[in-house]
Amino acid sequence: MSSKNETKDVDTKAVEEIVEAETELKEETAEAETELAEDASEKKYHPDVKNIVVLLIDYWTIIGSYLLSLIFLSEINFYIGTLTFLSPVVTITPFCALGTIVLYYIVGLYPEDYDEVGVTESRRTIFVTAISVAVYAIIMNRIAAETFPHIFFIMGGTIQLITTLFIRFFKRLVTPTTRKK
Repeated sequence: MSSKNETKDVDTKAVEEIVEAETELKEETAEAETELAEDASEKKYHPDVKNIVVLLIDYWTIIGSYLLSLIFLSEINFYIGTLTFLSPVVTITPFCALGTIVLYYIVGLYPEDYDEVGVTESRRTIFVTAISVAVYAIIMNRIAAETFPHIFFIMGGTIQLITTLFIRFFKRLVTPTTRKK
């Protein structure tokens, strides 16, 4: 009989240890879930400042690229460059730049880490810039009283592409990197 009691005691102790282990595991799981929920809520309410800065720089460089293109055009012919096209460029370009930014965001040109920007992002940037310039040309020629010269869109789009690529590769250009073996 004593062996049965000892077996029951051993079984009871084993069950108690299992229950204690399960309780500890549940507590640890609850703590981990709470930490994950807190991390998720912090990320949800704290936007990535780096991407917001890049987004704002993109917005202003897009507007600036077409204004710079207009300045170059006005050097060629002052009347055409300033008087005829200034009003449509100033009123329509900010909205088209906003549409371009949305397109950049949709295609994923605002990564979390700009150290990893490479050929894929360059291709996307070229593709999106070409689409945005084409849409911008269509909108501007439909709304403006005069037809814009093609050189305006070619120069503006080229400046937009160069500045957008420069913004994305700036960190890689400035920061020295070591080769991985």
